[in-house]
Order: sequence, then structure tokens, then C-alpha cells
Amino acid sequence: MTHRIGFCCKWIDTPAQVNGIKATDDCKKYNTGTTTVAWLNRQTKSTAESKLWSLIKQNIKPVYRPVSISSILYFMFTLFAVPSLMHSWAR
Repeated sequence: MTHRIGFCCKWIDTPAQVNGIKATDDCKKYNTGTTTVAWLNRQTKSTAESKLWSLIKQNIKPVYRPVSISSILYFMFTLFAVPSLMHSWAR
């Protein structure tokens, strides 16, 4: 069994991406990178640490994007939808 450092879910835009995401696919910006523990163990300490740091920096953006979008959507919902729902309920 090969242990991987990363997440199990991948964002895909089309069914064609189920079999693999190409480097030019726009959905790459929503996906995290990974590495194997076996690969890290074969590297020098500085190379392995460098790879892990690059993965950390790379993976912050795909994790942040959906959170920021959902917080904007929540704000828009509470700003526009909730007052109109409350207004119709108060009648």
C-alpha cells in the first residue's frame, strides 16, 4: 500500500476529467497537490522539506477558494434573500 499525503476528493468540471486532470484544465486551481511518503523517504531531508513546504503553499489556495466563495454567497443570501423572506413572512 502506498501512503499519500493529500486529500481524496478532486474538483472536476467535466466527465472527461474523471480519468485524469490535464495540466491545462481550469479545474486544477481547485485541486490540491500530493506526494508519497515513499518518495519523501528517498530524498534528502532538505529536498523532502522543500517539497512539503511547496505543497503546503500550493494547497492553501485550492482550500481557500471554495471557502471564500461560500462566504460571499452567504453574505449575499443574508443581504438580499433573508430580508425579502422576512418581509413576506411578516405580512
